[in-house]
Formats: sequence, structure tokens, C-alpha cells
Amino acid sequence: MAFELIVTSSPPLSSISDLEEVVVRFLVQVGYMSKNYEAGEGGRGEIALKLFMNHFLLRPEKAWTIDELTVSLKTTKPTVYRHLNKLRAMGIIEEVQIEEPEPHKGFRMRYGDISMAWNITEAHVETAMKNYRASIEHIKTLSEERRTEE
Repeated sequence: MAFELIVTSSPPLSSISDLEEVVVRFLVQVGYMSKNYEAGEGGRGEIALKLFMNHFLLRPEKAWTIDELTVSLKTTKPTVYRHLNKLRAMGIIEEVQIEEPEPHKGFRMRYGDISMAWNITEAHVETAMKNYRASIEHIKTLSEERRTEE
């Protein structure tokens, strides 16, 4: 499964007490939101923040349909899917089947808990790092073989 996550060396955000500020900084740090984020109605990143915070973080147990998200966020389905795909790729949200009133798909915070969902993201990173390490070892072996041939 392909995913994109920016890994930066930065201190924890635990000294900040404003939830929205912490969420914005975190989502920028991991690459979900642009560094050019602008707060407020109509600002760049507004949809990304509202989707994550108002729908998945503050209502982690609820499965949201595309139609509900489109109406709530006052945007288009392609825009909603673009943001959902980023969060799904990181392992933070999951697709679930909603049975009532008729079967259709929905999206919710994985396990209904941000901390547990983040465990999946960490597992993705760990796997990627192991694969990078294997590639580096292979590069080293091939370069040593070439040096001995010359």
C-alpha cells in the first residue's frame, strides 16, 4: 500500500493547549496539509482541517458517507475523495459498510480512536524503513562487487 508521510524532527506539540492549533501544526508536519495553510472560511486547507477535525477526530465512531461529507464541507465529491485518499493512505481512516437505510460505503476514524489509528501509520513507516534498509544493503553489496571487478 503506497502512502506519503513527511517525517521531520520536531518537538512534540504538547506545550500547546489549543486543539485546533495542535491539529493544524500536526497535519502540516506529516504532510496532510500544506505549509501554506490559511485559517478561516475559504482559506487554503479549510476543507482538509474541517474534514479531519470535525468529522473524524471529534466524531471518531461515526461512519460518514460521501454525500454527508460533501454537503457538510460545501465542496465537491472529487475534493472530498482527494482528502479521504490521503487519510486512508496514512491508515488513519477506514472504509466501512453502512447498512441502513440502504447499503453504501462510509468512512470513519480507524478503530474509532486516533491513537490506535496512528499505530497503523507507524507500522507503515516501520515497514518502509525496513525496505529502505534492505535496498541500502543491496546497493552496498552491488557497489562492493563492482569495486572488486575494477
